[in-house]
Amino acid sequence: MSTAAVAAQPELAVLLVRPEARHSENHIKHALAADGFNILDRKHVVLSPEQAQAHYVATTAGDIDRHAFDEYVDYLSTAGSSIVLLVSRFNAFEELKTLLGPTDLLEAKDFAPSSLRAKFAVSSKLCALEATVTTESAESDLRTFFPNHLRTILPSSEETNVLLDEEVYPILTEGLTRLSQEKPVNPTAWLGNWLLEHNPNRPKVSEVTSTH
Repeated sequence: MSTAAVAAQPELAVLLVRPEARHSENHIKHALAADGFNILDRKHVVLSPEQAQAHYVATTAGDIDRHAFDEYVDYLSTAGSSIVLLVSRFNAFEELKTLLGPTDLLEAKDFAPSSLRAKFAVSSKLCALEATVTTESAESDLRTFFPNHLRTILPSSEETNVLLDEEVYPILTEGLTRLSQEKPVNPTAWLGNWLLEHNPNRPKVSEVTSTH
């Protein structure tokens, strides 16, 4: 797949409708649809402490404040159920930032009055909604809430270039060099078999010695 094709793929993001905004779910889903988002999956759950911890780590940039972390996990795992939505659209991360608005409630009301947080947040701490806004955070939340959708995550163009440079090109170059030295009758089949044999990610099967 070309890097252009990878870049053209819709982005997946995970949106958490916190307990304080759960009863506004229909309004939130309507706003998402109006902004071009597709809702691919939905879960209505009481977050376990482990899920709350994983989500906090996935969506928090920089160093983690332990007191804030413990307070956050305690609230989300005891305050009632949350709605977790898996959403998709082109440029999803940037669009979600705009749609949700600032975390600070006063800032949201002053500078983004039509944002979802301006409408549904109770305070800056009880901010109504949280979302993954990077590929890495989305992948982490997918593991936590929607593991069946992990296969649909595609790497960014930068990640694809790194993968090609570090994993694909070196082994391919070596194979082509060996091909020019061997000069087999069927070069295509020979190269295919050589790449299979020398795939660094090839599973290693242990031989079992029969006792019979």
